[in-house]
Amino acid sequence: MNLKIGGSVPMSGVSRYNNVQKAVSKQAVTIEGADKLDISQSSRSFETALRAVKDAPEIRTDKVRELQESINNGTYRVDARVLADKMLSEVK
Repeated sequence: MNLKIGGSVPMSGVSRYNNVQKAVSKQAVTIEGADKLDISQSSRSFETALRAVKDAPEIRTDKVRELQESINNGTYRVDARVLADKMLSEVK
């Protein structure tokens, strides 16, 4: 078995990655501040609405309580026409 000591050692994958990262970070520093991002008012409004929906509870407890009370009181009524229309619209 012959072993050669000395000479050049090939770069490992990690060394190559580190060299590339150093080069990229130097480039990033030189072009920093060149980019600009403008967000339209409609995008901001959409983001605000989306955040409000995400923060809202999944169950509307006030609506559930209202329906429970009307069922318990015997005042809850279902409009058969509205129910039939919605059922038929789901089939179409």
